[in-house]
Amino acid sequence: MKIGDLVELSSYGKNIQENQPYISKAGVIMRISEHAEDAKFTHAVSWFGVKNRNSIHQVLHPRRDLKHLTNEKS
Repeated sequence: MKIGDLVELSSYGKNIQENQPYISKAGVIMRISEHAEDAKFTHAVSWFGVKNRNSIHQVLHPRRDLKHLTNEKS
């Protein structure tokens, strides 16, 4: 993954309680930190459609919580 990629939660990520607000949402990777204090949470994602008081709300996720956005046909 790289900055600017569209993402959604992976199956693993959907099972994490803290990620519940982001299920069925799309996001864009804003930053990837290889040298974060907690190296587990390396991907900063800005989620579309998530209400927050900040205009740009970035959430840190481990890589395994995310997958590239897929275009599902109904």
